Amino acid sequence: MNLYQVEMRGMDGSRWTEFITAETSVRAAMRAEEMFEAECLGSFLAEAPSEAATEDVEYGDGMTDAEADADTLRSAGMGTDEDYGYYGSDDDY
Repeated sequence: MNLYQVEMRGMDGSRWTEFITAETSVRAAMRAEEMFEAECLGSFLAEAPSEAATEDVEYGDGMTDAEADADTLRSAGMGTDEDYGYYGSDDDY
């Protein structure tokens, strides 16, 4: 979602500015016209999206997708010694 500045004109000819959050400038204009029952004269981005907002955010510990998948499968109960009762000693329990 982006913040758009929308220029409006009322039925009496008065003009004003509204700030609308929307996905596109067209949707911002449509939303403003519906909300204020007035004519939209134009809409444009009120602020450019920050670089951080446009980048994919990586969560986790920095593993690649393949490494994360391997780590998930490794601990999913298929083949780890701990799943079968071995914890590193030769003692029988």
